[in-house]
Amino acid sequence: MSQELILEEHVDLAYGFIRAVKGNNVNLYWSFISKVDKARVFGMYRSFVQSEHFKGEDFRKYIKEYFMREHAKKYNGLDNAPGISTTKRYTDLGDVKLYLLNNVEEPMIIDSPTEMNVFPITVTYDCYLKGNNEIKGEWKVRMYEDDLYNDLDQTESL
Repeated sequence: MSQELILEEHVDLAYGFIRAVKGNNVNLYWSFISKVDKARVFGMYRSFVQSEHFKGEDFRKYIKEYFMREHAKKYNGLDNAPGISTTKRYTDLGDVKLYLLNNVEEPMIIDSPTEMNVFPITVTYDCYLKGNNEIKGEWKVRMYEDDLYNDLDQTESL
């Protein structure tokens, strides 16, 4: 069985995302997030600020406090010479799952089942229209690994 290798874009995205998570730049962090998850987070924010207790909460502060902070915790152990598995793995939804490893000084070949602590990042291909009806795409990070947005297709009536 042949194995697909990850793309250079995947490597750049994973390392850039980790740097953004560990940094303090909300705009940079947000630029790595997929459209479907941005929409979900914005919807959650809209509900959040409608409550009396959180009225007027800044969107960037909301992202930083409730999402960047959680991602920083998730990838906290990924500090020393992170490496990345070169093999693509697909989710049931067709997204690509990347696995980062800590403390990889030299390339490793792992050809048998091995138990290791990995830091997964799920990425998806976002498409958008640019200029004269030209479709472009780029890899983005998924914050949620579900397809709840497809539930609307399954609903008989709203």
